[in-house]
Amino acid sequence: MRDLVLAHDGVRYPVVAGLAEDFTGYIVPMYNFVLATTGPWLNEAEGDHYEEVYALSQEVERHIVHPILQLLKYRK
Repeated sequence: MRDLVLAHDGVRYPVVAGLAEDFTGYIVPMYNFVLATTGPWLNEAEGDHYEEVYALSQEVERHIVHPILQLLKYRK
């Protein structure tokens, strides 16, 4: 994202900040999103899948990150 912000004319100090983690939980890429088969959203899946329990859904990346990247590509 930093590179996309810097690509805009006149940007001297790029700052990418937000509270996404606080409002939407963790943003886990779909390719790595695994829920437990027993008690999904309550129990952690086998392996390293702590974040999924605290994510809104496996679609968060598609609905939040991808539109932000598209906005950053926009130029007048």
